[in-house]
Amino acid sequence: MEKLSSRTSALRYFLILFLPTATVICSLLYLSHQYEQDIYVDNASTTQRILVRTLAQQLGNEIQSSVVPELLRLSEDPRLMPLLELRTTSSLDAFGAVMLGLARHHQIYDQIRLIDDQGQEVIRVNGHGSNAQRVSTDRLQNKSGRYYFEDTLRLDPKQVYVSRLDLNVEGGEVEQPFKPMIRIGTPVVDAAGRKRGILLFNYRAQKILDIIESRGQSDGAMVLINSEGYWLKGLNPDHEWSFMWPERRQYTFAQRFPTIWPSVQSNRSFQVLLSDGMLSGIQVDPFPENTAVDRYSAPHWVLGSWLPMRSLMQAPNKNLPFRIMIGTVFLVLALAASIALGRVISKRNKNHAQLRRANRSQSELIDQLKQAQAQLVQSEKMAGIGQLAAGVAHEINNPVGFVASNLNTFERYVEQLLEALNAHERLLADAHSLEQLREQVDQTAEQQDLAFLREDVGCVIAETQDGIRRIKRIVADLKGFARDSEDEWEIADLHQELERTLNLVNNELKYHCTLHKHYDALPQIECIASELNQVLVNLLVNAAQAIPEKGNITLRTGVEGNRIWLEVEDDGKGIDLADLDRVFEPFFTTKPVGKGTGLGLSISYGIIKKHNGTIEVRSRKGEGSCFRLTLPIKQRSNEQVDEKVMAEGQSA
Repeated sequence: MEKLSSRTSALRYFLILFLPTATVICSLLYLSHQYEQDIYVDNASTTQRILVRTLAQQLGNEIQSSVVPELLRLSEDPRLMPLLELRTTSSLDAFGAVMLGLARHHQIYDQIRLIDDQGQEVIRVNGHGSNAQRVSTDRLQNKSGRYYFEDTLRLDPKQVYVSRLDLNVEGGEVEQPFKPMIRIGTPVVDAAGRKRGILLFNYRAQKILDIIESRGQSDGAMVLINSEGYWLKGLNPDHEWSFMWPERRQYTFAQRFPTIWPSVQSNRSFQVLLSDGMLSGIQVDPFPENTAVDRYSAPHWVLGSWLPMRSLMQAPNKNLPFRIMIGTVFLVLALAASIALGRVISKRNKNHAQLRRANRSQSELIDQLKQAQAQLVQSEKMAGIGQLAAGVAHEINNPVGFVASNLNTFERYVEQLLEALNAHERLLADAHSLEQLREQVDQTAEQQDLAFLREDVGCVIAETQDGIRRIKRIVADLKGFARDSEDEWEIADLHQELERTLNLVNNELKYHCTLHKHYDALPQIECIASELNQVLVNLLVNAAQAIPEKGNITLRTGVEGNRIWLEVEDDGKGIDLADLDRVFEPFFTTKPVGKGTGLGLSISYGIIKKHNGTIEVRSRKGEGSCFRLTLPIKQRSNEQVDEKVMAEGQSA
């Protein structure tokens, strides 16, 4: 049965140890995986921000640094002014040659056109790289109804119009294959400053898309949307340019990411972590601030980088098998350690239970020893009372003797006073004259000696009262010394307690000891007064007994810091050096058999230690002894005092 209980205890401690340890190990593995994932996400977010910011700068530089400056230079070309004034064949050919050279040199324009103020194309160059050609006059078209013509013509000279990025339309149909296009124009004026038409560049925006494509990521995608939220380059190619077809206008960024679209519109840059990936973006303003706004939207795009969640999780998940392996190793080690510790703890608890049983027995024994110690202290106190009994009886006998004598005298005085009173009453009854009454009263007063009675009766009463007070003081001091203390800590005056003790031991001292007192001013101290009285009685009686015939006892007191001290010194026999270290041992005494128990100084030592004080002795054979006590003015908590005394009792 005991073996089964031991196994059950070991199993219980195993579970108590292993389950929390396993939980901690699994939690640490999860947290480490989560931490690595967070680090990777943070690094990825920083990388994506840098990527979109760098690419946005590249896109802005692509158009700002080439297209707009070329357009403005062409609008100020000196060969343009004669054309606007006369429109001769030579002026048309001269300016057409300039436009053709520009198209062949840059190879980024699909068309370069000069349109008059009525919307009619004056010159058009179709760009095919180095094969760019000027369109013949019969193929020129009127563009008066097109938005880019009207919006550009409304501008002031040297202002630039920029259209949205869309696909080129020919004959009312989207040209195939797709030609992404941005139309950039500016008004042209004659010498009088009148608007005579516009210059318009059709910029091939495919180069922008190619730049974005070249910076794409193998595990993600670069996207571009216009200010209305339509995909110019998207996650799904079928959703790109949807604004060009009415039936596909629902495919927008807001439809794909409805929760973040308001934030994209209101912030220049953004980064969001969604359930299926991370999207980082920034607004791209590829044109100077003084460019106009087309009638559909502000001329800016939103460039974004999309990183799917599988890519964010790829790196942390690569280390997951290794973490699982490490976690398994730690779990196995924790399992083995928990089994071993469970057995050890179970065995230790079994030993502790045995120790507790032994401690209970020891505590009971200590309680018995404490009771025996208390009885021993009380017995020693009563032995001291017995030792002082004869002296106390003698001290009480003196006042009792003269009180009894005074009472007899007082009784006689009362009888005389009563006889004198009766005589006065008879005289008053028998007197025949006042003169005769005076003579008889004086005679009676002389017979009873009334004058002496008046003088002496007060002295008798005062002496009797003094004797009674002396008896009461001795009895009170004896009662205070003899009472059984219950550790009643109180504030007491050491000088007052010393005087009480001297009153008790006076008969031991007065016949052969001369008492010398050297008291300093002392603060009141926290103590158990009855126990200190017992120590003082023991020291004074020992001092008196150490003086064989005639001698001196000197009492000194003083203060040192937060402690007071008391010395009791005699010039008696002294103590042998060999016995000096044993004076506080229980039952050790140098007195003859029957004169002492050997417990007085031992008990005094314990009382002073209980008060957190010290007791020391110095002595030389034939020269006398001096016992010095030191006591704290304020005690620590009574619990600390009791614990210290108990510990010393156990060690003893």
